[in-house]
Amino acid sequence: MNRWFIGWIWVLIAALLALPPAPAPAQEGTAGQPAAATASARAETQPNAAVTEHAIEVDGVRLVYTATVAALPVADGNGTTKAYIYYTSYVAKDDSAGRPLTFVFNGGPGASSAYLHLGALGPRRVALNDDGTAPVPPATTTANPSTWLSFTDLVFVDPVGTGFSRPVQVDGKTVPNDAFWGVDEDVEWSARFIRRYLSDTKRWNAPKFLVGESYGGFRVAKLADTLPTRYGIGLNGIVMISPALEFGLFRGDDRFTLWPAVLRLPSLAAVAWRHGRAGTGERSDEARDRFLTEVEAFSLKEMLPALAQGGMLPADAREAVYGRIAAYTGLALDTVARADGRVSRETFIKELLAGDRRVIGRYDGSVSIPDPNPAEPRFRDTDPTLGGLTAPFLTAMNAYLRNELGFVADAPYVLLNSSTSANWNWGSAQRGGTNVGSGDDLRSAMASNRALRVLIAHGRFDLVTPYFASIHVVNQIKLDPARRKDLTVRLYDGGHMMYLHKAERTRLFEDARAFFAASVPRMD
Repeated sequence: MNRWFIGWIWVLIAALLALPPAPAPAQEGTAGQPAAATASARAETQPNAAVTEHAIEVDGVRLVYTATVAALPVADGNGTTKAYIYYTSYVAKDDSAGRPLTFVFNGGPGASSAYLHLGALGPRRVALNDDGTAPVPPATTTANPSTWLSFTDLVFVDPVGTGFSRPVQVDGKTVPNDAFWGVDEDVEWSARFIRRYLSDTKRWNAPKFLVGESYGGFRVAKLADTLPTRYGIGLNGIVMISPALEFGLFRGDDRFTLWPAVLRLPSLAAVAWRHGRAGTGERSDEARDRFLTEVEAFSLKEMLPALAQGGMLPADAREAVYGRIAAYTGLALDTVARADGRVSRETFIKELLAGDRRVIGRYDGSVSIPDPNPAEPRFRDTDPTLGGLTAPFLTAMNAYLRNELGFVADAPYVLLNSSTSANWNWGSAQRGGTNVGSGDDLRSAMASNRALRVLIAHGRFDLVTPYFASIHVVNQIKLDPARRKDLTVRLYDGGHMMYLHKAERTRLFEDARAFFAASVPRMD
């Protein structure tokens, strides 16, 4: 073999040795989440990214935008990368100064951003029926003329354990999930992601907003207090959709906890009204609002003191209160009496339409299905709303990311991670987070940032996070009276994900567009 040929072999070997190691293929972990890479060197290799160009027409205007699916390494205070957090961003090709930037989170804990992403805010959405129910499989996506991209750039964030986001290895050991899965830990890593994104994309000067649904609403309320003080990131506004602001207000149905039953009553009444089991025969929006105003006043002025008195309440007064509760909820008087006036969500779900052998949804009480087990005292099957949307959203998200946005990944996309919620660190609170709240964080954020505006959106038929609980928090937090105009609650005819209903998605879009315009005056 001549020396020339041997020399070229050594050049080729040297070149191959100089190549960076390929990313480790992600695998499905035991909790249904992508497992970390199998070697430290591979874990630190930047994952794949996909960048594509698209266009959509909104209100007759053609909007051209760049979609990016990628991951950012997030590091601790020592600069050691602990995880890759994946995101999908949409940036409009708009030369106007001051275009806002919005970070979007879903809840759980353990939910990916897919629901807000493909349900309401993104330029594409899952094709659903107008009432929010899923059509015949397979699920598809369609253009979303109500996309918030028309007035803000969007970054949909998947926390560790959801989507493709995962911890990495440090010194040969995978960073444990409990470094990320907790109230304080979640806020810390979410803030670090936002800071890293602003730096990498040079968007520090953009007006900044946060959007969060359910636990995501709780998350962004805390972030609104943390980002300015600890990270120097000022916010223009936050939008909370069906937020869980104070868990103790709707969890903990024991005899010594009054608030869950009291603040749940208006939502039960709204659902009963929707199904024609309560209120007058008039079906107008005005009649509905008058009815719910009456129920809200009763719950605080009569129901609350009655429950507080317990056995001290005279029998005739107790019967009168129970009768009002029965009339408002559409339930039988003896059902209310057996519950001592504290109608639980599960009792209501089972009993409201029991005569028709149907049960209603937890996440959207306007939805009902045939009761699969009428003789059972509780409905134990999958929620008809959330359970019916799992397959459509997961199918649509996988197809959209991989086919339309061109993202390549061996790992599955994790829509909901039950291990995350089961192993969540609630800190010093009781198990289940009944003592956890973010009302004080919201007050502190608004007190320190005089420009911060807040929009809270709730569905009237949501039995998971009742709307009156948020109204109660808003009325209780010690806020400068001059600032109360900057904190708004809007109600919609839908459930936890009210935006799944076509008409309410449009209303939410219009309310959000007005909110953003008011929060960044130069957008007018």
